[in-house]
Amino acid sequence: MVAKLDAHQRIVNALHWDDRAQGYLATWGIKQSDAESIILHDRKPVLDPHSTEAGHPIIRFKRGDVTVVVGFRDPKNPKVLSVFVTKPKEPQFKQRTATSSGQGSSLPTSVRELKIRMINFGYRLKMGHGGHLSVIHKESGLRICQISSTPSDKRTIANEWRRFLKEHALHEARRKAEEDRLLQY
Repeated sequence: MVAKLDAHQRIVNALHWDDRAQGYLATWGIKQSDAESIILHDRKPVLDPHSTEAGHPIIRFKRGDVTVVVGFRDPKNPKVLSVFVTKPKEPQFKQRTATSSGQGSSLPTSVRELKIRMINFGYRLKMGHGGHLSVIHKESGLRICQISSTPSDKRTIANEWRRFLKEHALHEARRKAEEDRLLQY
């Protein structure tokens, strides 16, 4: 524990602040000394998922709902890149939108997996015209899109999934707006 505290103290002693990070402190009403205290006392710092993209370690120090993000492009001169407050029930890391359906991707790789995901979202599938499946919302009965039941390749499956997610989001936004409108009366 003492060695970890010493390492954290060395980071704080060599710390530089990005101008934007200073602005974030002001936005959230956090003192610089409080942010440094978070770095000093976080027992389980987390490697930021963007570290591999950046090509150098980026560490997140968290205490309560405040997170301090420190970049180590120059290990002798760590720099605070960001400070933010995580609201309850909000994801801590923004999920990356994958461009392929290969290993490590969140995209479905087969028609069966695509169908299962759509059903899990609360939709039912009905065979439509020309070998396409109609995607129908179970509660409203509205058809939000059609998908090919025999896609030509894996890219088609990924594109169908992306299109479904977009149509699902539009459907949910319309449904929410209609609910809000009805609640006003």
